[in-house]
Amino acid sequence: MTTVTKKITIPPDRHIKLDFYLPDNVALGDAEVRMEIVSVKPPRKPMDLSKWAGCLANSPVFEGDPVEIQRKMRDEWPD
Repeated sequence: MTTVTKKITIPPDRHIKLDFYLPDNVALGDAEVRMEIVSVKPPRKPMDLSKWAGCLANSPVFEGDPVEIQRKMRDEWPD
């Protein structure tokens, strides 16, 4: 099996014509062609998380020794 990929833009009328040059290792004669449509989403804009920086600094939950807080949180998990 040989995989050939071609990026296209789907027009509003959803009508496309595909034209491929196949590699030399594809045998001549009858063949079955399968087509898989994979939508390519534009990359997401990174979220700005800086507004959350330091928001837990004065939380009473995190008062005390950080190591003790971590042990207490870990000990709450079942074995």
